Amino acid sequence: MMPSLLYDTLSEQAIESEVQFWHALDINYQLLSDKTIALCRKFVNKNYVEIETQGEIFQFGINNIWAECGSFGSCEFQSPIINLPGGEILIIPKPDTMQGKIVGDRAYVLGEEILHPVVEIVNNEITVFSAASNQQQLAKAIETGGKDGRKVALICLGTNDNIRGGNIDNALKHKSSGFMSVYWGSNRDVGGNIAGNNEWFIQIENPQLNFI
Repeated sequence: MMPSLLYDTLSEQAIESEVQFWHALDINYQLLSDKTIALCRKFVNKNYVEIETQGEIFQFGINNIWAECGSFGSCEFQSPIINLPGGEILIIPKPDTMQGKIVGDRAYVLGEEILHPVVEIVNNEITVFSAASNQQQLAKAIETGGKDGRKVALICLGTNDNIRGGNIDNALKHKSSGFMSVYWGSNRDVGGNIAGNNEWFIQIENPQLNFI
């Protein structure tokens, strides 16, 4: 059976999201790869990364770092998996090094958007959390996440310049250039050992990065 068109498929938001997806694919992959790999190299051999958002700071050490460019290459940072559209670096934080307070612009949890989430991290795990909306969804994701449900799996930084603001699908936003996402769930596909039951992330727009 051929796919059907639903009313929502033809909504302005759905059409804009579809256009954004194809625009994100229509990119110079060599330049995208060069940019993503160059960003990876900035993080190599740094003891700690410090992130400041809205006056709050969190930091972490780097256990591993990958370049996800939407294509496979031979560089030392090549991600073992790719997702289209490409354009992000994937960082596995070193165990017990992540500390501080994450203040996000929004989170996407169990199919819901959460505004202004705040989580406090001790040794890579959530200890305290709050949100301006849908806090119960955040609580549910953490409580049903299993033994690794509180542990940060990945820190991701977008590098795709063709993904812009507006009605972008949530699956694309984290690859928008300059956006950072802190991700809970599983990192086993990229060599980690975290296996939370629920996949969700906090998004930070234009974070300030420092190396210490």
